[in-house]
Amino acid sequence: MMPKATQIMLILATTGFLASGMPTDAVTHISARQFQASPESPGCAQAGVYVCSDPYWQGNCVYHCGPFGSNPDTQCTKLDGSASSIGPDAGIKCNFFTNGYCDSLPGESQITLQYPGNDNLASIGWDNKVASYACFAL
Repeated sequence: MMPKATQIMLILATTGFLASGMPTDAVTHISARQFQASPESPGCAQAGVYVCSDPYWQGNCVYHCGPFGSNPDTQCTKLDGSASSIGPDAGIKCNFFTNGYCDSLPGESQITLQYPGNDNLASIGWDNKVASYACFAL
């Protein structure tokens, strides 16, 4: 079976357009070698999330794989706060947080996204703010 990252690239290449309506030539700079699961996530049996540092799936893009759930010690995926585009896999929804604890702390907010995600987080005031997320099956 083909790795999930390769499958996604093939889907993008064969459909001609992303869900945002952007032509796929906007992501052709991402090679299969560059587009790999994050090293801290050993498999992708459950929740996969595509994260790019720039809007419209541009910049440094990584496919993160992680477990379902919201336990901050075992099921919280931490990010570096540089996300500008985020796309969870089909069939899951993810809560994104401005802290690294996957928790809604006083004075902080969260957003929930599901497939196809958001290709321009600045449009909702979340550009470069996501520090962690937790995903759940729909």
